[in-house]
Amino acid sequence: ALALEMPRNDLRIIANSKALISGALTFVNSDGILIDCSCSGAVIVPSQVHLIKDVKCSAKYILLVEKESAFSRLVENKFAEKHSCIIFTGKGYPSLDGRAFLRLISVQTRLPVYALVDCDPFGVEILLQYIIGSSSFAFNNSELVTPHIQWLGILSDDRKQLPTKSLMGLSIQDEKKARSLLSLEYIKSKPQWKREIEKMLSTSKKAEIEALCTVDWGFLEDCYIPHKIQNALCI
Repeated sequence: ALALEMPRNDLRIIANSKALISGALTFVNSDGILIDCSCSGAVIVPSQVHLIKDVKCSAKYILLVEKESAFSRLVENKFAEKHSCIIFTGKGYPSLDGRAFLRLISVQTRLPVYALVDCDPFGVEILLQYIIGSSSFAFNNSELVTPHIQWLGILSDDRKQLPTKSLMGLSIQDEKKARSLLSLEYIKSKPQWKREIEKMLSTSKKAEIEALCTVDWGFLEDCYIPHKIQNALCI
């Protein structure tokens, strides 16, 4: 598909999706089956996203979570139900189907999308794959990107709330990736994003989402995420 610069769907290539979703969302899949994402812990995103129809939603926003572990914690604590939202994870670097699905539901529902990723250069790169896509699939990026995603966290100032022992030093690979990100035109056009990456380099520190769970019991789901959204503390 890449060599031919054609979407995989046009070549009848079907891959298994790894993305998960949970919350107040229903849709009809390629087999004509109604999928209710609020009925079980999590639903695997269908691989044939282009055949999804009748998307319906009663949520207030979509929360994109980088890691499956954080996603699972939020699902276990019924975050989507309590806050009337949809939770989505691509489990790290997203698959094409995961990116296509997020774009589909964001376009269909017109909901704001907030992203929770690690405070490190690779977390930023994962987020950028959802927002601007990748050069490898530039010919198909219009069907894969969600440009209006807001970066909820973890931001550099959020690290002040974390135990010092939960912060880690940047590796050589982290520093190399950060400098690479700073060369991107998208980052150059986003002063706040640029400052975040520069702070990672200047402090030589990073923090993973799991660190938010060490602050206090329930801090991630009961305090951190709701506070950031309610007070518009995203960039």
